[in-house]
Formats: sequence, structure tokens, C-alpha cells
Amino acid sequence: MKEMVLIAVGGSGARIAQSVVALAAAGFVDRLVREEARLTIRLVDIDINHADGVELRKLVTSYHNAFRFLWDARCSAERKGWRPIEIVLESDSQFYFGTGFDTGETTYANIQEYLDGYINLSASTMPLIHALYGATDREMELYDGCKGHPHIGSLLWEHLYTERYDPFWNTLVSRTGSPDPARIMFTGSLFGGTGASGVPTLAKCLKESIRPNPDCEIGLTLMAPYFYLHDSPDKEHRADEVEVDFSQFGFQSKLALNYYMLRDVLPDVECIQIVGSPRQSMVGKDGTIVQNEGDDTSNPQNDPAVPAELTAAIGIMRYFAGDWENGVFVPKETTEGKKDWSMFPETDRVRASLQQLERFCLMTRDYFTPIALLGDSALLPTFIAELWKSSLQESDDWESIWRGYAEGIGRVLEFSENMLSWFTEVFRNGLAVLEVDEYSVKLAQKSKRGKTAGINLQGIKGSEILGIMNQQVPFYFSSRTHMDTPNNPNSDAFTLALMDACETPYSRRNGR
Repeated sequence: MKEMVLIAVGGSGARIAQSVVALAAAGFVDRLVREEARLTIRLVDIDINHADGVELRKLVTSYHNAFRFLWDARCSAERKGWRPIEIVLESDSQFYFGTGFDTGETTYANIQEYLDGYINLSASTMPLIHALYGATDREMELYDGCKGHPHIGSLLWEHLYTERYDPFWNTLVSRTGSPDPARIMFTGSLFGGTGASGVPTLAKCLKESIRPNPDCEIGLTLMAPYFYLHDSPDKEHRADEVEVDFSQFGFQSKLALNYYMLRDVLPDVECIQIVGSPRQSMVGKDGTIVQNEGDDTSNPQNDPAVPAELTAAIGIMRYFAGDWENGVFVPKETTEGKKDWSMFPETDRVRASLQQLERFCLMTRDYFTPIALLGDSALLPTFIAELWKSSLQESDDWESIWRGYAEGIGRVLEFSENMLSWFTEVFRNGLAVLEVDEYSVKLAQKSKRGKTAGINLQGIKGSEILGIMNQQVPFYFSSRTHMDTPNNPNSDAFTLALMDACETPYSRRNGR
């Protein structure tokens, strides 16, 4: 079994990992399925709030729970069509690696306390520390990351790797001894604090740990500056506080690349890609322009997904599949400021894969769920009424059955809701897979009447979706292979048929 591990470092790394989940679910580079690849995602961060990381964990968990309905019952690895890639869900101790100050009621240490209590430097060394780190640096609390100052993170990572090696790193090292060469990818920013300091240091430490196994490959995906945040009018500037200085991102990236060259990091890696973009303001999860309000416990970093991160994720998936090139990628913009699909490698495949995933999520959340919960049996499609006939007759709480994990489509619905949040963020930041906001409203309106006329999801008509569902649901429900799976037969048949119905014409034409 091929081992593939993505180690996401910092906030940018976590958001890139979310794009990797989207591509895996969409069936991009689906030959990894035939190779029985084992893909895991891990997070490295100093920021104990790491809202981006929490969101990543939530997305991976919901995908893992839904996956057995998306693939296991699809008969064989040779099957043509849409084939999602499994992401293995690991324990919390193997998923997250950081300072360790995020447990219990521990007071979050600053750099000085860390130096005194954990590294225990000698008195003769302290003058050098004071020369390199001013009082403001030393007093900066660690709970909210490095705030764009990589020199702070660089002090911590090698020591943390050595002292807190188990179990995050040792389980990873043990896997590299498998017969198939393991591929490990580190990803993070060149300009931030956590990513810029953590990626080169930890990649080099890991390479030293696995050096007896020459077949293990390590790659780096590094983000050059690709966004900009203006200070909020309400933001208070304090002279004694370390703050993110976005004007220095370009300079910091140059320093980081110079470090890679001087410290001989590059000879230890097999693949490196650098992704950047004309820096843009970001539209946040609430639909407003994101502003720099400072990081604190009440305002954790939680930025939206943007197209440049998807570009990075494409390169990562190609690396895992053994189809990669070292390079620098800078997404293009149209004159209207919108992102053009031509900026991506393998444009047709990427777009087709993501379109079928978004169709599936939209139809699950905004059409079939509302129509199932209307309580009007006359509007229910035949296959829903037939599959859940006994439940509809015997229960007064049809909603809990439909949304439930045991009988309904709860796991698939939960993943669809989480995945649509990613699609919405990407759309609002310039890249339209489908017109997610518009289609969501249209589908909800149609569901109230039980109609599909007028629904056209980028080349797939609503009537075509229902037609395929009516044909495929009975097939999957009666299939011997399907019935041997541990899934709920009703939910399984519904989910698999909907995948067939939402499959992109491009995928069908190309025998995928």
C-alpha cells in the first residue's frame, strides 16, 4: 500500500489541505484508487486557536464518515466513473502537532517563559538571545501563532520535534518502511510565521529521521504572497505588541527562499513547487472583506479558501500520483478581476471533477433534503418513497430518520454542508465552479414544488438527474455487492445513484 502524507503547516497549510480534501472527494487523480493509496492529512501549528485547523479537522472527519457511502459499495476499483479517494482519519495525537500549551488549564507561555522553562539556556547564552529577540518578541504569547514573524517559530520547531517526537512523528517514520515508497508533502507559506519557519525545519528533521530508508520521498509546496489584509478601523495598535506586517510579505518570502538555498534544504527534497498570486483582498465567510483585526483568543484566524490554494492542492495531488514537475505557478486574472480556469494545470479535469462534486452536494442539501422534509408524500420522488416507505408510515419524526446516521443520509448530508462552505468561499473569492449561491436558491425553490424543470447545473439537467436516479437506485438497492456492504441499504442506494446522476459529461466521455 502506498503511503501518502500531507503535513499542513500553519493557517495557509490548513486551507491548502481543505482544497486537497475537495480534490480527493471529486475524484481528481483517481488512479490513486487503483493503486490502493493510503492518504492521511496532519496539521502542524503553534496557534492553539487554529480555527483553520479546526475547520480542516471537521471537514476531514465528515468526509471520512461519508466515504463508505461514496465508494465502498461501488463494486470494484476497475469501475469507470467518479471514484473518490479515501482520506484516513487518524487520532487527535497523530493529527495535530504544536507547542503542547493547548491542553488543560495551562497558562499560555511566551517566548521568555519557554526559554526559561523548556529549553533552559545557560546564562552565557542569554545575551545572544536578547540580541536576536527584543523584549516585545520574548514577551509575545504563543497561543496565537507567530504573527508573521518566522524568527520566533524558528526558535521552537527543532526543539519541539526532538522533545515531543512521540506519537506524531514516530508513527509517520514507521510507515516509511513499507515496500512501496512513501511520499510526504509539507505545505505552508513562505511569508507567514509558522509556515515559513516550520516547513524547512521540520522537513529537514524528518529527513534525518528517515534517512535509513532512501525510498521515502519528501516534497515541499510553498505559498508566495497571495492575499493582503487591510487593518480594521477599530484595530488598536500597541507599541509593545508583535503584529502582522503585510507590507513585509514579499521581503520575507525572499529571505525564506534564500534560507532554503543556504541551509541545503533543497537537496533533501524530491519535489518543490512555489505558488503565488497577485495579492488580493479576501471575501470572508460572512461575505464581507476580511480585515486585519489582530489575533487573540476572541478573534482566532479563520480566513476563507481562495483559488491560489486550490492551485497548490492540484500540484500536491499530482505529486502523490507520481505526475509532478518542479515549478512556480502564478494564477492569472481576467480583466474583470475574476480568476480564469486556464490558470490551473489540467484545467478540464480539475473543473469537471469539482463540478460533479458540487452538483452532488447541492442536490443533497438544497433539493432532496428540503423535498424529503416537506411532509408531502405526493412530492417525493418514487425512489425516496419506496426506499423509506416503512419509515414514512411508522414514524412521526421523518426528519430525524432522514438526517440520522443509522437510517438516513445524515453522514452524507453533513459532508455536503461542510464541502459547500468551501465551494462558497472559493466562489466569493473569484472562482466559479458552479454559481453556488444562485443554484442553492434555485434548487430550494424547485424543491417546494417537487419540480426539476428549469434546473440546469452546468450541463446536467434536473430532469436528467431524476431520470438516472430512478434507474440506478433500484440497481444499487438490489445489487448483491451492494447488499454485502455494512452501510444502510437505503442511504447507500440513494447516494451512489446520485453520484451517477451528478457525474460530469467530461468524466463520462473520458472513461473515468
